[in-house]
Amino acid sequence: MCGLKQIQEVNAAVELGVDAIGLVFYAPSSRSIDAVDIEQVLPNELQDTKVVALFVDPKKEEVEAVLASGRIDLLQFHGREEPSFCASF
Repeated sequence: MCGLKQIQEVNAAVELGVDAIGLVFYAPSSRSIDAVDIEQVLPNELQDTKVVALFVDPKKEEVEAVLASGRIDLLQFHGREEPSFCASF
């Protein structure tokens, strides 16, 4: 499930047993959140649910800010990022 913005949505997804949830970090999207919102969106316990951060042509600093939360398991790049940029994380 991707584009979750509220802790209630995340809790429902976890209760349903989804493998992963996606958080969108692309400002033009209506489903986007900011790095500062991560702790408000994710509950303390996610059981076995992975957290995917989705980006579209981000700056390195944007990705690093999201990773600094320590809550992200996987990165998904959905723009024109160079393979070397993606591999740098």
